This record gives sequence, C-alpha cells and structure tokens, in this order.
Amino acid sequence: MKFFSLLLVLLLVTSGYCIITNQQGTGIAQPNKFIPLQHLVLYKFQPDTPPLQIHTMENMLHSLQFKIPGILQFTIGKPIEQQNELVGYQMGSTTLFANEEAYEKYLQHPEYKKVETFMSLFLDPKNGTLVFSYQFRD
Repeated sequence: MKFFSLLLVLLLVTSGYCIITNQQGTGIAQPNKFIPLQHLVLYKFQPDTPPLQIHTMENMLHSLQFKIPGILQFTIGKPIEQQNELVGYQMGSTTLFANEEAYEKYLQHPEYKKVETFMSLFLDPKNGTLVFSYQFRD
C-alpha cells in the first residue's frame, strides 16, 4: 500500500505545478504544494554509548513513521564505508515527507520530541547530527 501511495504522490508532483481552473474556466498555473521533501540525518554518538542504546534509538526513529502522519518512507542504517569528511558518523537515516508542511508538523510532534530528547543523551555534544533537507525539483 505504501508503494502505491508513494507512486501516486510522485505522479502528482512530476510537473511541479498544478493547474487550477478559475470561474472563467481558464487554467492558472500555481506552485504545487504537494512537492515531497527528503530529510537526511547522520548521527555521531558519544564514544561510551552502548550498542544497545544505539539499537534502541534506531527502533525509536523507525517507529515514528507509524505515529506521525505525512511520512511516506523511512530508512535507517549504518555506513558501509567512512568518507574522509564523515568519519565518526555511525548511523544515517532518510525520511521522505509528503510536503514541507508534513515536515514542519513532524518537527513539532510530541513523539518526535520524545525521541529527540532521548537521543540527545547519547549524541556527541559538538556535532551529534549532520542534517540536510531538500524539496524535490520539478
């Protein structure tokens, strides 16, 4: 079901614009409010973080997709190799949101806040996360 939902969203946003018909019946191009947003995060933990806690954080992050509306897809994993600029980051996640509004609601959601608070106990205090979010181009 998730696949078909994602496919439908991708089909709706391929042009980046939708046509809205006014009362005269002429089409007016409007910016599409259904452009998905991709959110990537790399995580660097404190050196003494037990593996069990890291696994718990993975599970907490993974569960958010079932608790917060607007998440179309979520992936999480550990690096296959370390790039020079990214040495020390032990985990990464990607979250695909339906649009920017869904992303903004996610950041304010109480379930996200719980996970964020818990993870802050184990993340490196200087540079525990590296975040990059962007909207798809048309």
